[in-house]
Amino acid sequence: MGRLVVVYDDNHITIDGPSELALSDSAPARFQAYGWHVVDLGEMADDTEAIEAALREASGDERPSLVVLRTHIGAPSPDVDTAAVHGYSLKEEAIAETKRRLGLPEDQSFWVPDDVLALYRDAGRRGSADRAAWEVRIAALGDQRVEWDAAQAGTGVPGWEDQLPSWEPGEVIATRKASNACLQALVDEVPGIIGGGADLTGNTGTTITGHGVQARDCPEGRQIYFGVREHAMGAVSNGLALHGSHRPVAGTFLVFSDYMRGAVRLAALSRARSIFVWSHDSVGVGEDGPTHQP
Repeated sequence: MGRLVVVYDDNHITIDGPSELALSDSAPARFQAYGWHVVDLGEMADDTEAIEAALREASGDERPSLVVLRTHIGAPSPDVDTAAVHGYSLKEEAIAETKRRLGLPEDQSFWVPDDVLALYRDAGRRGSADRAAWEVRIAALGDQRVEWDAAQAGTGVPGWEDQLPSWEPGEVIATRKASNACLQALVDEVPGIIGGGADLTGNTGTTITGHGVQARDCPEGRQIYFGVREHAMGAVSNGLALHGSHRPVAGTFLVFSDYMRGAVRLAALSRARSIFVWSHDSVGVGEDGPTHQP
């Protein structure tokens, strides 16, 4: 978890007004209680060197880190530190005044300083060289390029469709078992498949055998045991999908999909190719009762 670094924008404002209307706890103290590494920079949101030092400190700690910045929302506009600047666009007069305070050209709606433009163009040149070197390495993969391309595309190696199982008409098999048979057949053909269930791996047919269990000592493992963490399972799946090279599979009972609704919604909005397996969706009550099956 040392790679997880969260920057907390502590501006003391919500859309309804000052955050004290609804909050009385201390976010830094709460995260310290969670066991996180916390760096509270206080009134240093404009100090880029201090922020960089804090981020470097955070990246060097094995724990997840919270970097707290006391900011002033809307600065230096006339509406600084108000809810108005949180929920609404600045009026034309406020925009003009803000530009004057910042010393920006008032007659331009989009303006980039020359030094910033030069930095970005230099970064583009460096990126172009890095890209060319990367393409040389990819070209040297040879036969392994087939798996690489399949992983990047989120599909299978050529001929993957032929590995799917089939059943005779009238043959009876539970849907989740048929789903698992397909998953198991594809895991060798689709290099990006990874996933599991939220403490219902076997029940939902999201078992992946023969490819290790994802753990610190087995980073190549493709079976993930998420535990009773439906929302986290959905969020992790989305992260894997959006990062690329993975086709995550996440399973739970249909009724428990309520717990992961936010992640499911964001999967749709971001077009993440997460595969959500929701079983036990019958209108009949199952053996676990109405809490587990509608």
